[in-house]
Amino acid sequence: MPPSLRVVLTPTLEPIEIGLKTASVQLGLMRFGSGQSVAAVDSPQAAKLTFFGGFMTEARNRLGPDEFTKLASITGQASLKAGSKAPLFEFAPSAALEYEPDIEPGKSLLLGFDSATFANPPVGEEGPLKLRLPLAPKGARFYELAVELEIAGSVEASQADNDHLDVLLPTYIAIRVTDEAGTPLAEEPYKIICPSGDCYEGKTDEQGMARVDGVDFGDAQVGVRQQRTEELESGEGVPGEAREGEAAEEPDQAQAQTPAAPPLEPNCLEIMLTDEEGQPCAGMPYEVLTPSGQTISGTLDEEGCARLEGLDPGDCKVRFPDQTGWGLASG
Repeated sequence: MPPSLRVVLTPTLEPIEIGLKTASVQLGLMRFGSGQSVAAVDSPQAAKLTFFGGFMTEARNRLGPDEFTKLASITGQASLKAGSKAPLFEFAPSAALEYEPDIEPGKSLLLGFDSATFANPPVGEEGPLKLRLPLAPKGARFYELAVELEIAGSVEASQADNDHLDVLLPTYIAIRVTDEAGTPLAEEPYKIICPSGDCYEGKTDEQGMARVDGVDFGDAQVGVRQQRTEELESGEGVPGEAREGEAAEEPDQAQAQTPAAPPLEPNCLEIMLTDEEGQPCAGMPYEVLTPSGQTISGTLDEEGCARLEGLDPGDCKVRFPDQTGWGLASG
């Protein structure tokens, strides 16, 4: 009988500020070792791929077999090709991922299948098939993914035998904008440029806060603009425009009479960093690059916050060197 089969996981990696992230993963099959495979030549048998996984705080950790949780499965038929005896897993036309109950979805991972060993790969509603990972618990930074192969009702290769893949989990940016006295500034326009280059604009809520989810690790830029306007007193008219029966003022004279907007006063910047459950990340080192080019370093307090005062209005850049997430408030 031919050697037993194994599932191979090949990630597609994309560079980010602090390393690499897993953009997608391709599944393949290979013959391995001296064990005997249940698969038969030109004789398709019922088969199933089951995805397992577990959360980790560091990539160098390794989960034990009992720490993996079943996530989802998908069925098809497995056989060996005539001549080469290469493995082949063929999906049914209606094949779809079946998830375990009570799994709250989090990040999605794009799945691909090696065309040499998989046939008729299924697609999702919006294109290529995506595997929904569970929502990450507090402190989790990686999800270790593994796959089990079953043929004819018996396990051909357990998740412990096959490849494992560590998937970097996304985080989010939370900003909070306050004035010098620490009072939240509601309805304050903001602009967030994520590490991926995606740009988000909006206004802060009643607590002076805003949040963008699903952000990859890396440098993020946040700008907050305080818009100040000067209203003319009632009945004075607009300089440069003539009232009925009057001559229009010269442009230079009109410009001289235009009320000058007061200079923008220095603002404070408040950083707040929390995990996926909203718990503060206390003691986390941070670095802030101010509009003037100054770099300010420090650590977050026990509430996951830090406050910098006397900053000029403009775009600030914040970085958390320990790769734990991003949060910023600037003025």
